[in-house]
Amino acid sequence: MPIDWLRKLIKSKKTFIITQKGEATVIVQDIKVYEKTQKTMAMLKLLVMTHNKSKKAKGIQKTFSELHLNLNLIAANHF
Repeated sequence: MPIDWLRKLIKSKKTFIITQKGEATVIVQDIKVYEKTQKTMAMLKLLVMTHNKSKKAKGIQKTFSELHLNLNLIAANHF
């Protein structure tokens, strides 16, 4: 009987939550579904990191303006 349940679980590719006294205690999940979930979480973490870095990043126009100013200062000091 437990083997049949496991076979059905594997075929269905569904996630099962086993509860104890109304509280979730165990999750049984197909490995491919688990791996996809982990990849999705990793991508979301990267997205958040990129978003946080982009908040600190300067606009391209400001960056080039600062570079141009620095180049002019260097050129003025050398001549």
